Amino acid sequence: MKFLQALRNVSSKLSAEFEDSKLFEHSAEKGEFREEIISQLLRPFLPNCYAMGTGQIISCDGNTSKQIDIVIYDNVYSNVLFKNRKDNLFPCESVYGEIEIKSMLSTDELIKSLDNIASLKKLNRQDSTILDISPTYHLNIGEGLTASNDKLNPYICMIFCFDGLSLTTLVDKLNDEMSARDSSELPDFIFCSKKKYMIIKAGSKFYPTPKGTDFDKFFGINSFDDTIPMMFVTLNTCLNQIRLKALNYNDYWSKLFNEIKNKNDEELSNKEQT
Repeated sequence: MKFLQALRNVSSKLSAEFEDSKLFEHSAEKGEFREEIISQLLRPFLPNCYAMGTGQIISCDGNTSKQIDIVIYDNVYSNVLFKNRKDNLFPCESVYGEIEIKSMLSTDELIKSLDNIASLKKLNRQDSTILDISPTYHLNIGEGLTASNDKLNPYICMIFCFDGLSLTTLVDKLNDEMSARDSSELPDFIFCSKKKYMIIKAGSKFYPTPKGTDFDKFFGINSFDDTIPMMFVTLNTCLNQIRLKALNYNDYWSKLFNEIKNKNDEELSNKEQT
């Protein structure tokens, strides 16, 4: 298939780009360069309805994620703040998920990535279901009819590293983290380009799908020269199954209108007293 061949061609280009990035001496410049590489190589293989940026993600209850390397968000209905800047603020309702980018996934970098992912997965947002036809339209069904209540808007979170811990060591460390963390806040997939492996959640829902969060352990497999193509296909598979639910503008409108009304009432009251 030509599509898969195109993805395999990207893999060889990616390796060369990462080697070039080592020429940068400043660590921040290295990181920015690597993030740019991934964005430029991911972009051609993602539909235009998906956009990518970097920054923090916010929820309506006031919580904020840590700084995220690559945020994948809705490019049609989303309301991203400060689009004209390098770092953005993303309402969590507009976010599909994120990718943590690491040139070398050491134990310390793994913990940082896990903390970043957890900071996103902890953000609360209203569940979407099969009745959410689009982010702005919810289908109301008649009396006596039922539909699945399965949550269709989990955050999909990945870690991509150029190099890193061995497959066995990383799987062991991830499974150890399951005893210390909420398993629903752990990454969904990890891909290592140079060591050519991928790690997924295994258990009752082994097949890579974002539906559900229950799993028994992490499972690693050698992906050989198809590591990058597998990451692209996995990402698209998961994104295609997620249905976002837009911000509730009615709530924002009512809150803002009430604030304006209260100020008008207060001003009128002050005039009457004088």
